[in-house]
Amino acid sequence: MKKWFRLGLVVGIFATAVHAQQKQRFADTTTRVNPADFPLTVHVNRSYRSHPNTPNTLTTLRLDVLIGSKELELVNAGSLGLLPVGDYKGRLVEDHVKKNGVVTKVYELLLPDGTHYFFDLIGEKELR
Repeated sequence: MKKWFRLGLVVGIFATAVHAQQKQRFADTTTRVNPADFPLTVHVNRSYRSHPNTPNTLTTLRLDVLIGSKELELVNAGSLGLLPVGDYKGRLVEDHVKKNGVVTKVYELLLPDGTHYFFDLIGEKELR
């Protein structure tokens, strides 16, 4: 009986640690940030979830946002629910441009409670 109890305890601790690591990857709630470090105003026009066609894959949160004069589509593959439409503080945390012109960008959005989430850029459109 003790053997099964120990096994259950180890599995429970492991599952908790894995869940905490997954949450840490997509959102950081452990450190408080200075809102002044988020110079961009990110206006969320649309927030929706997309479900992949492959089983056992996380759903993704997709955002249609306006930053400056560009409409962007951002994606977060975590377990975040829908983000309400409105204005958020944000910053560009990764900006790579390859020699062939391909762009990779990652934005970080600050929520009113101090939680911050990372979003990959997957679409871009310039306003006219």
